Amino acid sequence: MPFEFSCDGCNTRGHGTRYQCPACYFDLHELCATCPNYISSNVHPGHQLVLLIRPPNSHRCDVCRFYTNGLSYTCGTCDFDAHPLCTQIPVAIPVVSFGGYHGVNNNHPVVINQQRHQKGSSNHSKVGKFATKLLLSSLTGDLSGLFSSN
Repeated sequence: MPFEFSCDGCNTRGHGTRYQCPACYFDLHELCATCPNYISSNVHPGHQLVLLIRPPNSHRCDVCRFYTNGLSYTCGTCDFDAHPLCTQIPVAIPVVSFGGYHGVNNNHPVVINQQRHQKGSSNHSKVGKFATKLLLSSLTGDLSGLFSSN
C-alpha cells in the first residue's frame, strides 16, 4: 500500500504521490500543490469557484459534508464550498469502476447528486457518506478507509 500522509494544505488524508519538504515534513497532495486560484467544476456547474484558506471547522464541504480545514474552493454567488479533491469527482462514473457492483443495479452509472444540501444539516444518509468515500477513494487510489466508522 502507498505511504499514507496528512495533507497540510486541505487537512485530509493522502496516499502515494505528494509534494514534501524533507526538512519539516510538510506534505501536500499533488492537486493541493498545483491547484489554480479559480476553477470550473462538474460538482458545481454554472459558477466559478475561488480557492481560499478556511479556518478550522468553519465550513463544511458540500460534496463530502466534512469540514474544509485549510485549502478549499468556494462559490461567492451561492456559498458552495468544496475540498480541492472533491472538485475532481466526476459527475458520472461507469459501474465497472467499482468492480461492476454498487449494491442496487449493475446496469447503470453512479451519478453525483447535485441537489443542494442545507448548510449545517447533519441529516445525510450513511449511503451518501459511503458513496462519497468510494468516489474519493477511487481518486486517491486508497480503499483502506472505505469501511471505517467516520
